[in-house]
Amino acid sequence: MDGRMPLMWILGIDTSSPKGSIALTLKDKIISERSLANKASFSKYLFSSLDSILQEVNLEISKIDAFAVSIGPGSFTGLRVGLSTALGLSLAQKKPVIPIETLYAMAHTIPVTEFVICPILDARKGEVYTSFFQYDNNKQLCQLVEDRAIKPEILINEIKKPTIFFGTGVDAYEGVLKKKLGHIAIFNQCYLNTVAGSAAILGGEKFEMGEGQRVSNQLKPKYIRHSEAEVRLARA
Repeated sequence: MDGRMPLMWILGIDTSSPKGSIALTLKDKIISERSLANKASFSKYLFSSLDSILQEVNLEISKIDAFAVSIGPGSFTGLRVGLSTALGLSLAQKKPVIPIETLYAMAHTIPVTEFVICPILDARKGEVYTSFFQYDNNKQLCQLVEDRAIKPEILINEIKKPTIFFGTGVDAYEGVLKKKLGHIAIFNQCYLNTVAGSAAILGGEKFEMGEGQRVSNQLKPKYIRHSEAEVRLARA
């Protein structure tokens, strides 16, 4: 025995935004991935995409060592679908599930760069879910501020140096970002992989360190703000 960890199959799931994805990794390499973008129902297409990936690599689902899932922030409905799917697979296969924060997984899709990385998801109601990330001298991705839901104009006022923007928030606010920030606003289209692919890689790293959850009530979405139903209940 040489003490090395065996190669591990990790399934990554991301349904935090309309541009969802599912991916399978071996060690830290993406073997297969599928985009779920523009699908009418994640719950309908997740399992057909999973079947497609397993058939492609000729792998039985029982061989998957752990499930990694993006926990938010993001679409409340999407997150519930992703988490319930990951939990169902975890319970059925008796394998751990590993929560990965969505914005960190998004930032991880960007290749090593000197610029600040700013993933933005459209949070509706005139806000975006966002944070700042940057690679350090050791090429490790560091989060600079906590995840938050803020108005784009507040985000713009915080930008002082070249920053990479990407995510569904760009679809809604690219015009105002360009107008207010000019050349220091960089709109990235070059990703290393899908968000699910990043979640699976990050999940594999955590799994190697002994992290992973088997208890369903420990796996909770990271909403940041209250749902509309919760707001109405509080008002009542």
